Amino acid sequence: LGYIGSWDSAEIAAGSYGHKTITAIWTPEVYSISYENLQGGTNPNWDITTYTIESETITFAAPTRTGYIGSWDSAEIAAGSYGHKTITAVWTPEVYNISYENLQDGTNPNWDITTYTIESDTIAFAAPIRTGYIGSWDSAEIAAGSYGNKIINAIWTPIEYKITFDANGGEGTMAEQSAPYGTTAILNGNEYTRKGYDFKGWATTNDGIVVYSNGAEYDIIIASDVTLYAVWQESPETSDPFVIVAVASVVVGIVLGIVMLIRRKKIR
Repeated sequence: LGYIGSWDSAEIAAGSYGHKTITAIWTPEVYSISYENLQGGTNPNWDITTYTIESETITFAAPTRTGYIGSWDSAEIAAGSYGHKTITAVWTPEVYNISYENLQDGTNPNWDITTYTIESDTIAFAAPIRTGYIGSWDSAEIAAGSYGNKIINAIWTPIEYKITFDANGGEGTMAEQSAPYGTTAILNGNEYTRKGYDFKGWATTNDGIVVYSNGAEYDIIIASDVTLYAVWQESPETSDPFVIVAVASVVVGIVLGIVMLIRRKKIR
């Protein structure tokens, strides 16, 4: 096996005489090497197409293909082998990493999706979550057939929250204002009035104390719309005149009474 045999003398012709030594001649048979299942990959052994029983061991370099780790079902043809050979490519999908960046203390609902292969179905990422922001990704998905390690970056868009002003017993109108989460707003100046009262500032409840003065800075750190309530204090100059007269009369009466007592003591 492995050779094509012949003799140095193919025959002894009629009429020949004398002892004869017939020597065998062995010519190594040339066998073909073929490659299958390349599927668009590259075979670095393209020039190795034949061998003989006398060839040295032939070791095949791995085939290459985007997204796959290539190998052969037979890594080599050992010295002394014979017969035609079919070498079949084996493709193992390469595993690629998925990493997430710029989360900034947000929550990633895709935390368990950390790898994929070129054979994976399309991976669509659920949006990241973070208080006060609308979350998205710079890449919304990894399409089927993709390859390579991927870094997915979170994008945070601040939500704008409304600040509403309540007259809390006053009169007039004030437009609401809005500002993005995480910023500082300058509160609009008060436009409400209340007869007999002075405006003192803004409270966070309708019966609360002043927390913000007129035109103060307001930090948008609560992830919701807010209402600020006007705080009013009665104006001294607008007190009821009848009450003032009554109080004055009482005071005068008390003073006169004290004076009369002092005089009586002196007369005695």
